[in-house]
Amino acid sequence: MRLILFLFLLTCSKATAHDTYFAFAEMEYNEISGKMEATVSVTAHDLEKYYQKEGKIKGELSKELLDSSVFRFIESELNKHFYLDLDPFGENSTMDGVEMVNFRLEGFEFELNGLVRFYLSCDLSRPIESTFGITFNLLMDTNAEQQNKLTFIHREKKATFVFLQTNQKQFIDIH
Repeated sequence: MRLILFLFLLTCSKATAHDTYFAFAEMEYNEISGKMEATVSVTAHDLEKYYQKEGKIKGELSKELLDSSVFRFIESELNKHFYLDLDPFGENSTMDGVEMVNFRLEGFEFELNGLVRFYLSCDLSRPIESTFGITFNLLMDTNAEQQNKLTFIHREKKATFVFLQTNQKQFIDIH
């Protein structure tokens, strides 16, 4: 009986783990307003587990995000792992070679399927006229199998980009 119980518990614990890790983003550029808007979706328990392990949050992410300091911390963390480089070829770059644009975290939503959606926006200092870079390496420093995907929308056209450990930055030509 104990052996059956042990095997059952072992099977259940294995069933809750997953072999691949994904984060998804959809980003749209509005030339008229000069804004970039994005939605980043990630498995809530993966993000929660990562920040608990780092000691950045103590409880459930859904409850912790109600605290304004945790909200700002998550905004900062998202900006470290999801950001634009408006001048990827160095013409107007900063010292580190990136003209980085930070997003504002406008809100979030937890879904019944286990995802959390973060709603982001940023006002651009100048119009995007050609190619820009996007880095999307959320959770790649902890999950070797992490794969992120971005759908970019501009003028009713869509393009999809895949981000891997070996390719954390993509270049988007808006023409």
